[in-house]
Amino acid sequence: MPSTTRVRFFMMPVHGVMNVSCLCVAQSLQQELANAQKNARTQKQIVAVKNLMVSLRLRSFAIRRGDDMISSENMKALKPVFENLFIKDKKFPLDLSEVDEAELKRALGMELEDDENEAELLDSVPVAAPAISIPKARGAATREVEGDNDSDEHNVAGQASKTNGSTSKKTRTVKITIVKIGLKDFEKYQDPYITCFVASGGRVLEPKQDTPNSTSRFDKHINFGHTITLKQGYETILPGAAIVFEFKHFKPKKDKISTKCWAFLEREDVKEGVHNLELYKKPTDVKCKKLSLLTVKPLYLQIQIEIGEPK
Repeated sequence: MPSTTRVRFFMMPVHGVMNVSCLCVAQSLQQELANAQKNARTQKQIVAVKNLMVSLRLRSFAIRRGDDMISSENMKALKPVFENLFIKDKKFPLDLSEVDEAELKRALGMELEDDENEAELLDSVPVAAPAISIPKARGAATREVEGDNDSDEHNVAGQASKTNGSTSKKTRTVKITIVKIGLKDFEKYQDPYITCFVASGGRVLEPKQDTPNSTSRFDKHINFGHTITLKQGYETILPGAAIVFEFKHFKPKKDKISTKCWAFLEREDVKEGVHNLELYKKPTDVKCKKLSLLTVKPLYLQIQIEIGEPK
């Protein structure tokens, strides 16, 4: 880079530098796309380069407009994306395969050759709307929002559930009765309870649910007898997922809730009947890979599963 050019570059405002950087990289990627066939690039590599170029060009548009702030319209458009972020594996923030082709071509600006045409395209982009449309939200389940009576938000959630293919099928409810847990020092735990949730690949797939504190103990066991209904239906629990259980209690001296041990049941083993689950030492590994038995004695977490009729 010539010295005069370097001086002008470093005297630019931060936004100007970012804009130039985005455009330079986007132009390089555009040239790479043009030579993709000559360089024997795979289709997967070409798609990745195209997606990156779209992101950089759109970022350049935002910088030049000075519209870095997120509008309320933008946030409403992102709501279904965040609702399904931890439910189903998805490219984030956008899956460009679902973007309207015309808008994608406009964003790419493949026909642009000079700054004049680029400025014309820039002026055509609306200020208060997203540069490209947000894909419809999809996922295995829709999360519940407590204490929210806003009708618009309920409508968004309803639309998200309609686009979820799995919700159109009949699913069976999974009810888990947490019967009891066996511990050699069962008498010392204060306000004990069990936390239950579904996880896959290290991610929690639905809101955690807690049992009430137990007040019943007998023969090295803390009794619960509490039933939890999973938010997801039996058919929508992802293959490879697991139902995780954490035994927690209150520590008065430290004034905090502590996890003593945990257990899990793999998706493939979710069947009606009684299950005795092995107990593992903390910390809880949501991926269910790092396992260390809490005890070699025949002490388990006992649960009973009931699978309902299709609804």
